[in-house]
Amino acid sequence: MLVRDIMTKDIVTVSPDTHIIEVKKLFDDRKLKRIPVVDKGKLVGMVTRNRVEKLITPELIGMRNFWDYAYSLGAVMRTPVREVMEKDVVTARPNCTVEEALALAQSKKVGALVVTDENNKL
Repeated sequence: MLVRDIMTKDIVTVSPDTHIIEVKKLFDDRKLKRIPVVDKGKLVGMVTRNRVEKLITPELIGMRNFWDYAYSLGAVMRTPVREVMEKDVVTARPNCTVEEALALAQSKKVGALVVTDENNKL
């Protein structure tokens, strides 16, 4: 069986300029764990729910004043994805076997692979 036979075809993506607030909403609304970052049709990175939550959560710690917290959180939420995305994304090709893809994911210790063509397009 090939990766193209089992891959998700309707992928939610964001651009590098998408703000964290929009990404957080996508994670919450769509129950996603990761979103590929695409620029001009090409994969340029990956943003994960864990990374976004780690950006937001520290703002809760040590804030004694509500207004300081609100200001700091606002700054984080306006951050573009390009500043926090993982740039080294593990990919597989559609004609790769499922066994090969699984071995790749296990060897790289990733929970998912992004399927791209030879031009790094989804």
